[in-house]
Amino acid sequence: MVSSRSSDVTVTFCVICHDADCHLLYNRLDDINNQTVAPDEILIVASGCEPHINGVHVYSQPTRKYAGWARNKGASLAESEVIAFCDVDDIIHPGKCHLLKRIFINNHVSAMVHSYYIPQNFNRWCELDFTIEEAVKISGINISMPGTPPVAHGGISCRKSVFNKVRYDEDLARGQDGVFCKTLVHHDELKIFYNPTKLMIYIQSSGCNSDPAYFGI
Repeated sequence: MVSSRSSDVTVTFCVICHDADCHLLYNRLDDINNQTVAPDEILIVASGCEPHINGVHVYSQPTRKYAGWARNKGASLAESEVIAFCDVDDIIHPGKCHLLKRIFINNHVSAMVHSYYIPQNFNRWCELDFTIEEAVKISGINISMPGTPPVAHGGISCRKSVFNKVRYDEDLARGQDGVFCKTLVHHDELKIFYNPTKLMIYIQSSGCNSDPAYFGI
C-alpha cells in the first residue's frame, strides 16, 4: 500500500506518546505504514514510558513531560525538511503524507494545520483537497482566514527550519498547539496555512476507542 516517494520534499511523521497511551503505538504505526505515499522517516518521542520497536527511531524520556517538550525534541531529532506531529491517540488519514509532500513544495508554506473528524461524525475518509489559505488569526483551537469564519484546526505540520525561530512552550499542560500557531501568525518571516481536508479522527479523551478497526478502516 506504499507507493514510491513522489516529491523532493522529505517528511518525518513524529508520533508523540506518553505512559497512559503507549499501548496505542502499534495502531499509529499501522496508520503510517498504510500511507499511500511513504514518509521518509518515522520518529517516536515517548515520555513516561520506554517503548522498543524494531526498525523505528524511538526517543524515550523516563519521566513524564508535557507535549510541547515532546514536539521540540521531535523537531531537534527529525531528519526531514517537514515534520508532521501526530498524537498517538488520533487516527491518521492514509493520504496525509501525500498531501504534505504536495503542499510543502510551495516554499512560502512554513507550517500547515488541517481539519479533522470527531468520532461520532466519521463515516469514511474524505478525498484529499490540496487547496490552502493563509491564516491571519489564531484564537485557541480556532483559525481564521481572510473573509471566512473561524474554524477549528487539527494537527500541525511544519518545516524543521521553523524551530530555528520559534519553539513550543514546554510548560503548558494543554493548548500548546494553539499558542505555537499564534506565534507563527505574528512572526514576520513565517507563514502558516490552513487545509480543509479532514486528515485525522480526533480522539477527545482516553476513554474513546482509537483502534482503526472500530471505525471500519
